[in-house]
Amino acid sequence: MAELYEKCFLVNLRRASYLEGVESAARVHPDPDAAQQMRLTGERVFAQCGGVDGGQVIPLDAMLAWREQAARQGDFASQLWLRLRHTATAPLTPAEYGQLMEQVIAGDDATAMVYLGALAQGAAATGAAGGDPLITGLAWQITACQRGLACGVGSELMDALCFNTGACTETDGTVVLRLMAAEQQAALDAEIALLSTQFGRRPGRQ
Repeated sequence: MAELYEKCFLVNLRRASYLEGVESAARVHPDPDAAQQMRLTGERVFAQCGGVDGGQVIPLDAMLAWREQAARQGDFASQLWLRLRHTATAPLTPAEYGQLMEQVIAGDDATAMVYLGALAQGAAATGAAGGDPLITGLAWQITACQRGLACGVGSELMDALCFNTGACTETDGTVVLRLMAAEQQAALDAEIALLSTQFGRRPGRQ
């Protein structure tokens, strides 16, 4: 429920103009096929979010309450999501990052991997994750895809990448994520390999 509320928060906030905004973005897309896919993705998301609270505006406190409840019940991904909200006032330290990384590896939770990657990118100023925070964040996202996160057509990741990057005809989110580090493929591959080693080279979940 927390994830659905988060996905639909902005959609329902501007529901009256949401599809108009999608159409405006599609109209200027240089690829007609990608533009059409963007329209179809927008219509699907719009319809899905219409069933969330009847399409009404989602209160921020309700969205936060679902996350807090999930975190209290032991959902580590939600605990990381809540930690993300406080990085500006409580910067991530190298010791904390190392501890969280151990927990993510032990739990092998693909969603938690995405949030840890976001934490690493947000901790650029402190260097908590070491190395290039962009590469570390992308490596965690790609590793999450490899270990079971839905990253294909119709997934939350591909929907977001379609709207944010215009890559709406791609069928594999990892390909788009790699393009974000086009000039640093060797570094990205090395980081992904390091994470694979940390997971003990166990096969990803099917």
